[in-house]
Amino acid sequence: MKENLKSCNQDNLKEFVASFPSMKKVTNMKIKNPVIPSSDEYITCYFDSETGDDENDGKDIRFPKKTLREAERIIKAHDYKKGLRILLKKGARFYEDFTLAGYSAKEKLPLIVSSYGDGENKPVIVGEKCAISLCESNTVIDGLEVTGKNAYQGIYVTCVRKGAVKNITVKNCYVHDVNFEWNYEKAAKDTDPDLIDVEKVCPEFEEDKKTYGRYRFRNHGGIIMLNATTEKEGASWFENVYIINNVVENVARTGITIYSRWSDKAGVGYGFNKSVKGCRKNDPEKSTGYYEHKNVVCSFNKVVCAGGDAIVVSSVKNSVIENNVSEYANYLGRKNYWNAGIWVFNVNNCLFRFNEARNTYMRKGSEDAQGFDLDNCCRNVVFCNNYSHHNEGGGLLMCNNRTVVKKYDKNGNLVEEEKTNGKWGSNYVFNNVFAYNGNKRDNRRSAFVTIAREIKNVLLKNNLVVADYGIKNQSLAETEDKSQYCYGLVYKNNVFYSEKETELKLTDDMAKDRVFFGNVFINVGDSIVFSSEDEKAITKGVSVTVPKNTNGFENYYGYKIDGVTVGEFSDKEKC
Repeated sequence: MKENLKSCNQDNLKEFVASFPSMKKVTNMKIKNPVIPSSDEYITCYFDSETGDDENDGKDIRFPKKTLREAERIIKAHDYKKGLRILLKKGARFYEDFTLAGYSAKEKLPLIVSSYGDGENKPVIVGEKCAISLCESNTVIDGLEVTGKNAYQGIYVTCVRKGAVKNITVKNCYVHDVNFEWNYEKAAKDTDPDLIDVEKVCPEFEEDKKTYGRYRFRNHGGIIMLNATTEKEGASWFENVYIINNVVENVARTGITIYSRWSDKAGVGYGFNKSVKGCRKNDPEKSTGYYEHKNVVCSFNKVVCAGGDAIVVSSVKNSVIENNVSEYANYLGRKNYWNAGIWVFNVNNCLFRFNEARNTYMRKGSEDAQGFDLDNCCRNVVFCNNYSHHNEGGGLLMCNNRTVVKKYDKNGNLVEEEKTNGKWGSNYVFNNVFAYNGNKRDNRRSAFVTIAREIKNVLLKNNLVVADYGIKNQSLAETEDKSQYCYGLVYKNNVFYSEKETELKLTDDMAKDRVFFGNVFINVGDSIVFSSEDEKAITKGVSVTVPKNTNGFENYYGYKIDGVTVGEFSDKEKC
């Protein structure tokens, strides 16, 4: 941002927005595609849990091997002068955990674990603790079914030594009923969470009522990536990750996540890296102990009935999150837990588009429950063409974090404690549809955005917000944390609409330098037009068409403004 622009107002709006970094840096971001090697460069070994025998050679499809233990042995023994494919028979069920470790595949010839045979049924791995665990670079997991109601993770990718784990692809998998014990007549997606005992499905505490149980941890769930090394092993991170076209259903706590134990620094996380001991090693100015993931693609995934968050991408430089669906997230939510649909935390350069988040629950005392979230320390995020609807916590959360940073002299003596916020800013929110978000139990759950703590400089432009007229005096924009202000919010050319007359309101008293300019207000009351101070407000002459069926991203294009779809409503800023 230009240093001379201290605040935003009607007079300097154009210059203020022009000072944002160019969106082209994000929208033109290049993340290389995963390698697609030729099968001629591979040795293939076949496995069938029903007809196989580990005494067989396994290289002839007619004489497969039998167990995943044998597959682990072969993976470790292979010299990787040629690539290795481990293929599991479609429809076969393997009742054992599968550990992929102790090998050195090449980037151009990654280890491939996939399927063979006829039919649509995938090979099934039924896990006990962790169905598939992976800790080596250059690996593809493709087309498997993974389950295990008492397992902690379905597919778990981690780091066991310092440095980067690179070139990981998880695609076309069906991961379901992991850490999720379901004993009800109807499917979870067809059962109201108020009618179930969430502790029986996934407990927060063990039987002693003191030790944290299986629901507590975000690294439990469907497809989990966590760089779990400590100071002893050294810093670790992921590079070139592709999570594509997976279906994740009935898992707890998290559907899909790329998380980090090496992303805490001043203003981020805990303000210091808990994995690194010693005050000087956590120097906030040098950011020692801070390592970002790099180059992550999370696309075309569907997550249904995640016990907590559906999809979380955290601590990544350069990421693309697109064409994903979250349905019924926070399904097992409870008091003292904050979950949402699809969200990012501490990302830099993120293209976040064409995603749908719907029917996120906010029950049993749980918090947040928005469809989407731009969380702590997000910078240069282009959030466009997303569809958020019927989420009980609201449409979009934008929040930040404040940490206490301790500074020491060269002898290790504490000299200062400083409160520091994450660097959240220069983010774009445009061309999105927010429809029927919020709930009748709490009208401050916003139809559009909820803001918490110090965020700075965000452009909210060309969004359509369809309010639920059944929620009386609903908030359009809410600042829920009264301890910190937020700055530089620009609402421009948005359409705020209700099918029947209602009253929206602004409960954003902690917003400083907030500007509304050229927005459309239809059937949402006069008071919000007045309180927005929008000098170019439009209150008539605009019609909005809402699709009869709202579920499914294809219906994003069914919302029309004067006969023009929302995605074409964006002058020159389509992404």
